[in-house]
Amino acid sequence: MEYIFVYVTCKDRAEALNVGKAVVEARLAACANIIDGMDSIYWWNGELQVEKEAILIMKSRRDLFEG
Repeated sequence: MEYIFVYVTCKDRAEALNVGKAVVEARLAACANIIDGMDSIYWWNGELQVEKEAILIMKSRRDLFEG
């Protein structure tokens, strides 16, 4: 059995909490960790953006995420 980390960025803590809860409740991940307040820097429509986001890290098995 191979274990994996699934790294997801979310618009805020609330979104990360909703996604994390749904994935863990569906037993697609053993646990989910949220790190709030990450600074994200990216290009959007030709302009440089700086926004706050939340990181969602989930621990799971590879076979649950293949498809």
